[in-house]
Amino acid sequence: AHVEERIRRAQRAILNPSTPSHEFLEGPDEDPDAREVTFSSNCISLQISGSDVADLSFCDLPGK
Repeated sequence: AHVEERIRRAQRAILNPSTPSHEFLEGPDEDPDAREVTFSSNCISLQISGSDVADLSFCDLPGK
């Protein structure tokens, strides 16, 4: 249940590189008024596994 929330928070942190990441982890789950960058050249890869976890693939590709 927390995977979607963590992905959103991670994406916000990547798009706002000068803001300390703990602010996105500990702060409210809401988008800031503006983003510092519109995309990142970083590659994001997640591997989620567990006996009670559904198969999940997530791909966020760099854009322009």
